[in-house]
Amino acid sequence: MGFFYLFMKPQPTQPPENDWRFVQELQSPLWTQHDWKPRMAQAEEASLADGVCIIANFPDDNFVLEIAYADMMDFLDAGNVKFTFSDDPDSANKSTFTIETVNAETSIPEEYRITITENQALVQAADTEGIRRGLFHLEEEMLRRGGPFLPIGELSRKPVIRTRISRCFFGPINRPPKNRDELADDADYYPEQYLNRLAHHGINGLWMTIKFSDLCPSRFFPDHGKDWERRLEKLRQTVATCKLYGIKIYAFCIEPRGFGGISEYMSPSDTLEKFPNLGGHKSGPYSYFCTSSAEGQEYVESCAEHLFTNVPELGGMIGINLGERPTHCYSATQNILHNNCPRCSKRTPAEVFAEMLGALQRGMYRGNPNAELVSWLYVPYLNYHGDEAAAAVKNEMVKIAAQIPPKVLLQVNFESHGIASQWGRDHYILDYSLAYVGPSDVFADCARAVNEARVSAKLQVGNSHEVATVPFVPVPGNLYRKYQKMRELGISGAMQCWFFGNYPSPMTEAAGRLSFDPLPENEEKFLQQLASPHWGEDTKTVAKAWQHFRDAYGQFPAVLQFSWFGPVHDCINWPLHLNPVDAIIQPSWLLKPDASGDRVAECFAFEFSRPEIIETCRRMDEEWAKGVALLENLKPQNRELQTEIGVAQALGLQFRSAWNVMRFYELRDELPHKSQDQQLADLETMRQIVQDEISNSKQLSLLAENDSRLGFHSEAEGYKYFPAKLAWRVDQLKTVLAEDFPEVQQQIEAGKVLFPEFIGANPQGAIYRAQWQEDNSIDWKVLSPEPCNESNSADLENYQTAWQLTADDKNLSIKINCQTSESTDDDQVVVTVEPRRCWPSQKFTVNKNGKVFHENRSPMTDDRWNVKTQITPNGWEATLEIAWEIFRNSYIARRPIRINVSRSISEVGTIAWQKHEPLAGRLVFGDDNSVDYGWVIFGE
Repeated sequence: MGFFYLFMKPQPTQPPENDWRFVQELQSPLWTQHDWKPRMAQAEEASLADGVCIIANFPDDNFVLEIAYADMMDFLDAGNVKFTFSDDPDSANKSTFTIETVNAETSIPEEYRITITENQALVQAADTEGIRRGLFHLEEEMLRRGGPFLPIGELSRKPVIRTRISRCFFGPINRPPKNRDELADDADYYPEQYLNRLAHHGINGLWMTIKFSDLCPSRFFPDHGKDWERRLEKLRQTVATCKLYGIKIYAFCIEPRGFGGISEYMSPSDTLEKFPNLGGHKSGPYSYFCTSSAEGQEYVESCAEHLFTNVPELGGMIGINLGERPTHCYSATQNILHNNCPRCSKRTPAEVFAEMLGALQRGMYRGNPNAELVSWLYVPYLNYHGDEAAAAVKNEMVKIAAQIPPKVLLQVNFESHGIASQWGRDHYILDYSLAYVGPSDVFADCARAVNEARVSAKLQVGNSHEVATVPFVPVPGNLYRKYQKMRELGISGAMQCWFFGNYPSPMTEAAGRLSFDPLPENEEKFLQQLASPHWGEDTKTVAKAWQHFRDAYGQFPAVLQFSWFGPVHDCINWPLHLNPVDAIIQPSWLLKPDASGDRVAECFAFEFSRPEIIETCRRMDEEWAKGVALLENLKPQNRELQTEIGVAQALGLQFRSAWNVMRFYELRDELPHKSQDQQLADLETMRQIVQDEISNSKQLSLLAENDSRLGFHSEAEGYKYFPAKLAWRVDQLKTVLAEDFPEVQQQIEAGKVLFPEFIGANPQGAIYRAQWQEDNSIDWKVLSPEPCNESNSADLENYQTAWQLTADDKNLSIKINCQTSESTDDDQVVVTVEPRRCWPSQKFTVNKNGKVFHENRSPMTDDRWNVKTQITPNGWEATLEIAWEIFRNSYIARRPIRINVSRSISEVGTIAWQKHEPLAGRLVFGDDNSVDYGWVIFGE
C-alpha cells in the first residue's frame, strides 16, 4: 500500500522532545504582570490598593496551604499590590485590608464561605482544600474587576463534582509503540507551575498508567516487580509534590491481565500450568483471569495492598473493568452473555464484579482507608453485538451498577451509545464526544441504579477524539449542558480526559467552575462569567464567538471513523492525489511513517453519503468562521489570549481543510464519468481547492510556529502536524499542480478515459463478467486454497466451492455452492464487496445453518439483505440477495465493483477467489486490504 510514497519527498522527522516548547511554558509563572488600569473603588466594592495583610489563621500542621498562600502573594505582586503575611491575627495593621483564613464547619469537604467587608475578606472552610478554593476565588474576583477590588457581601460555594481527575498533557502513556513508563525515568512531568495551573482549574486528581507486573511482586509471577522499589520511590515523590497543590494521584490500570495472545497486554500462558485456578473463561488464544478463585482473589488483593502500603498517600485506583482488554472473566461484553469459566459462569456478572472490587478495596484500605476505587465500564462497542445482545449487556450493566460495593466510584462513558440525529437518521455515539451533549441511556440507567456507591462520568473536557491536535476546542457551552445533565443525575465524579483533552485552558477552567454550586442560571450567563476574568471589556464578544463555535462543533459527523481516522485532526497536512493511489487513511492517535492516502470514504462510509459529509463539513466551516471573525477583531495584549485566538484560527483552518479534502476526492472519483466540458470545469475547481490548501497549510504553519501546542497529540506522543511537515505538504501540492494537473487536462482534451485501471475500464487482475438483469448467462468461479493460509490442500479438495453473480437495478445476487463430504457447523462463506473505489468494503457472512453476520463498519444494523440456505446432496448452498442501497447511490449502480468470496472451515482452512494479503490490523477495518478483490464488470 505504500508504493506511491517512493515517489514523494521523505517526510520530515518529528520535533525532538527538547523542542516541545509548551513544556517550558507550563513551567513559567502563572502570574507575571496584570494589565490593570488605575481606577477608584466603585459602590459595593472593597479596595485592596493600599495594601493587604494575609493572615493564615487556618490550622495547617502539614503546611499543605503554603503553596496557596504563596500563589496569592505572587498574584498581588503581579498587580503591584503591597502585602504582608502572618499567622497571628493580632499582628494585622488596622488600616490595611486583611485576607484571613479560618476554620469553620461545613457540610462537605472543599466547601467554602467568603465574607467581604470594606476592610476584610474572611475565608472559612473545614479543610485545607476549601481554603485553597476560597483564595483562588478571591483572585478570580479581582481579575474580573480588572484591579485590586472585591465585591462587598457574602458567598458560599460547594463542590457537586467532588472528584475531578485529569492527566499530565505530555507524560508517557506506558503502552505501545513507545512503551515508556514515567516511573522508570528521571523526568519531571509535574513542574510546580503546571500543577498550580491545574489546581486553579479545580482539578484535584491526576491519573497515571501503572502495571501490576512492574510494581507488585507476586508468588504467582516470579518475574513481577523486579524494579518496584525505584518506581514506587518516584511515585511517592510525585504524590508528595502534587499534594501541595491539593491534587491526588490515581493509579490507572487494566488489571488483572489475562493470559496468552498479545504479549504487551497479557501474561504468559505457562503460569496456568502451575496455578490453573488463575485461568477462567477461554476465548480463542486468551484465558481470562478468574477472580472467583481463591488464588485470583489473593493476587488482586495482594497487589493493591502492596501498592497502597508502599505509597500510603496514593489517592486511589482507576481500573477499566469492562470493555477493554481481556482481564477478569466478565471483562469483555461478549463474556457477559456467553461465559465458560467453571466458576464465574455459575455466578452473575454483578456478583463477580462486586467480589473483585471488594478484594481491591481490602488491599487498598490497608494502606489508605480513604483511597478511592474507580471501576470504569468502558463500552463503546455494544451495538456491534446486534441489538438484542446489546440490550442484554446493558441490562447486566445496570445490575452490576446496583451491586457495586459502597465507596466505589462507578464510572461509565457519559456519551457512549447516545443517539444523535443527523440528516434525518439516528447515529450512535460510540466513543468520547465533546460535540454531543449526552448522556446516553446506558449511562443514565447505570447512574440511577447505584445504591451506596457514587457515580463518575468519563468524558472529555478539553478536546476529544473528534479533534485532538489542538490543546482545546473552545466550546464551553457544551460543557455547561453536560454538567447540567450530570447534576440532574446526581453525578459526583468526573474523569475529565483520556491521554488527550487535559491541557490547562478555558475548557478545563469551565469544568472546574461547573463542578461547584451554585450553577449559573443559564448558559449565556455562564459563558460571560467564564470569559470576564480574562477578557474584560471584550467578554460579550468572546461569549458570542463561543456560541458560534458550539453551533459549528455540534454538527460534527456522528460516526466513529470521522473521529478515529480524521480528517479534522490533521488532513491539513495530508497529500492530495489527483491520480488515484488507493491508500488507506491512518489512525489519528498514532504516528505512522506513511501519510494518509485517498481512501477518505473510510472516514464516514456507510453512515453518510459523500454529498452529506461534504455539506456537513461546509456548514461547520461556515459557522466556525463566524466565531473566528469576532475574535480576530479583538487585540489583546496578553500572549495567552492571543494564543486562544490562534487556537480558534487553527481549528478553523482544519475544518476548512476537511471540507476541501472531502470535495477534492468526490470530484476526482467522479471525474472519469463526466462529460468533457464538465471534466474541465471540475478539474479547475480541484485546482482551486489545491491552491486553497497550500494557503491553509502556510497559515497553519505560522500559527504552529507561534504556538507549539498545535499539532501535538498526547496519545500519539508527538506531532501530527508541525511547520516542517506542513511545508512538506505544500511542496507536494505544488508538484501535483505542476505535473499531475497538466497531464490529466491533456487526457481530457484528447478525449481519453481517465484512470482506466482505477475505474474498471481497463481492469487488472481477476475479472467476473456479469449480464445486467439477466440470469441465464451465468459464469461460475471456483475457489482455490489461499497460498498464505495454513490450510491442508489435500483436505480442502473435499470442499469444492464455486460462486456466481447476477444483478439488476435493485439487488446484487450471489449464489455459492459448497461441496463437502462432512457436515460441520462452522462451515461458512464470506462475500466481501467494495462497492466504490477507495471506499471500505462490507462483509456478508453466512454458515451452512443460515446464521448470518454483516460487517458494514457501522453500529447500525442494516437488514436490506437476505440469505437462503439449503442442504444439497453434495453439501450446501447459499444465495445472498443484497440491496444496492446498502452501500451506494443508485446513480452509480452499473459501474464495476470489486469483490471477493471465501469459504472457511475450522481446523481445515480457507479457500478464496482471491488471495488475502492482510494489512496490519486497524480498528473498525481489521486487516482488510483493497488489493484482495477481483473485478465484477457488468454488461448491458
